[in-house]
Amino acid sequence: MPATAGGSTSGSSTSVTARSRNRPLPVAISQAVGVPRSTIAASAIRLVSIENINYARYLLRSKTIRQFNQSATEQLEAILKRGYEAGVFHTRVDPTDLHMIISSLSAFRVSNRYTFGAIFGVDFSDPAVRKRHRKLIGETILKLVTSG
Repeated sequence: MPATAGGSTSGSSTSVTARSRNRPLPVAISQAVGVPRSTIAASAIRLVSIENINYARYLLRSKTIRQFNQSATEQLEAILKRGYEAGVFHTRVDPTDLHMIISSLSAFRVSNRYTFGAIFGVDFSDPAVRKRHRKLIGETILKLVTSG
């Protein structure tokens, strides 16, 4: 039986963390890997870029942004912990660093959609390309944490 991301869940929580607890670790990692596909994601990435240009001046005023991102790192921390305990994950990775890697690979598709498409003829909005990239990013993360 494959290692899972967590123990059994009691109740019907719909959080990503709860949903990924009984999933094999590769599936839990794949679920944690997001591949932005909407105009909302593109707008969010533009806002993050603007915030970086402005030294996070407005973001620092937010009372909720840290909680939102904390849940993402907590989810990754739980998945990593299970992987280490099951002996499936070997490379120790800080959950925040892992979040950065996943975010970087996923956000690249949005922030470079048009230039990369113009240069290489790749349409990042194509569902088949999006599916391929999600798999590739998930496999990349798995290779990182399972390498010895």
